[in-house]
Amino acid sequence: MSDRKQYLCISVGTINIQVKNSPEWVTEYIKKRFKNYIFYGNSGLSLKLHPLTKRLLLETPEVQFRKEDDSLIAERGDFILSIDEKCTKAEGEILENSVLGLISVLKILFSVTAIEHNSFFMHAGATCYKEQGWLFPGRSGTGKSTLVKRLSSHKPFSDEMPLVSFEDTNCLVHATPFSSELTSIPKPASAPLKGIMFLEKGKSFAKRKITSSESLHRLMQNVIVWGQEKKSEKILSIAEKLVKSCKSYTLNWQLDDDPNVLFS
Repeated sequence: MSDRKQYLCISVGTINIQVKNSPEWVTEYIKKRFKNYIFYGNSGLSLKLHPLTKRLLLETPEVQFRKEDDSLIAERGDFILSIDEKCTKAEGEILENSVLGLISVLKILFSVTAIEHNSFFMHAGATCYKEQGWLFPGRSGTGKSTLVKRLSSHKPFSDEMPLVSFEDTNCLVHATPFSSELTSIPKPASAPLKGIMFLEKGKSFAKRKITSSESLHRLMQNVIVWGQEKKSEKILSIAEKLVKSCKSYTLNWQLDDDPNVLFS
């Protein structure tokens, strides 16, 4: 029987983040919020978490990124995160009891690691309909969360930050524990990507098919690339494969429109 210590791991798609040396409140919070995404293991990217007990919370809404030696540093008033360039280990510190700091650390760590797995996270809603995935990218205020809620015939994957990945030649969209307004965190699930609808709010209800070139331009505006601008060529390569693998549309809609009719 192995005597190796097992650590709490969070798994999203094919990405595993191993959390160790964390404060008790962090471990308990992860177990509760991410209960469907955690397991115990000793593989995957290693993250050490410690509380910042001598640091004041700064009112700085934007995360600051910088390179330091061979590490990417992400810092805000309530946390600091250091990730080595090979994405095999990271160290994070958060203000004690700062849940927002903890969630931000996990979002950044997953988004940086995803690129090494030929995948990326997006600012988008995502659902599954008849075993096929749909993406709904859009700027803040275009109604991603509302649309995901309104699509009653769909299984919600995320209303904020879904994961898109490639396995062989198949493009998959994954449910994630990163959701903003869903009443509950969706369970782990994946589906082959069927289509992309870019949301435009405030116009008459209409769906318009667009070319892969227009889709790529719109898509790149919604890919999450926190601190990874130097990997833009790899991100672009993944995005090009994505838009060529499915059909893309723009969707103009207002709050009193019923988006379910698009899939009837």
